[in-house]
Amino acid sequence: MRKTDSHFNKWRKYQTRLQREARRSRYLRKLTYLIFIPISALVVLAAVAWASFWISDRWSQRVPAPPVVEKKHVSLPPTFSRNEIPDLLNDINYDVALLSDVFECEKNGKPYTIRTTIDTKLQRYIQRMLKRSRTLQSAVVVLGSTDGRVLAMVDRDTNGRRTNLNLKADYPAASLFKIVSAEPRTTTADCSVLEIFNIS
Repeated sequence: MRKTDSHFNKWRKYQTRLQREARRSRYLRKLTYLIFIPISALVVLAAVAWASFWISDRWSQRVPAPPVVEKKHVSLPPTFSRNEIPDLLNDINYDVALLSDVFECEKNGKPYTIRTTIDTKLQRYIQRMLKRSRTLQSAVVVLGSTDGRVLAMVDRDTNGRRTNLNLKADYPAASLFKIVSAEPRTTTADCSVLEIFNIS
């Protein structure tokens, strides 16, 4: 009987020890949660407090008022009548090789900058084409189709005259009259767009 009692006592001690260890492990698990949760709550509270102080500091900083800028009286450029423009442009060299999109001129001691609609690349291209054509006298004016701006104004005079042929009204614009003459033929006659016919 003693053997069984000692065996039973050993088993009971063993069970008691297991229950104690289980309680201790549960307690340690709960203790880690009890330590971890307050520490994480403190960290979150510290972060929220820091963020609120930072935001309130940013919001409380006064935005400096923009500096007061004195309004300068901007004078509009002078307007010139059609009769005054030739006097203004007298000093400008009308050589098409020098014709550009910006001119500097002076009137009554005041300097003026004149900006034109001349396309300088197109201007140079047409100059090269006229030099290759070997004509004695030729003039080309290119207008913008949508707004009528002068995009290029080139002339070539092999006689050595220094006047711009585009600014003289000695010769009629022949190509324009070809279109005017051809219009009745195309509208009244039964002809195709691809049909070729001569207009004299």
